[in-house]
Amino acid sequence: MNVTLHDAVAGPCLEATQPGGSLPATDAVLTNCGTGMDATVKVVGTRVTITGAQQNGVQSTLVKLTDSSATGTVIGVDVFSSRKPVLVNTTCGKSGPNDWGVCTND
Repeated sequence: MNVTLHDAVAGPCLEATQPGGSLPATDAVLTNCGTGMDATVKVVGTRVTITGAQQNGVQSTLVKLTDSSATGTVIGVDVFSSRKPVLVNTTCGKSGPNDWGVCTND
């Protein structure tokens, strides 16, 4: 998926919130969204750039990002994951709801 989405401040730019929802993304640029990516079970992203999310950059039970960045979230955190996120060559400012120790300001 090659996609550029921006200024969806009232909601998520990409979401899979149905039961068992999994959200794969590749080559996505998400700017100024309510939440960049939102899935009930899992977000898996490669070469994803999320900037300026209003609530959380990416949120799910499990987050896996490779060669990506999630930064500049206004309220909340850049990476919100119920389980420790798996980040490979990925930059983020803050993770939660626990301090997972995977982002710069954790």
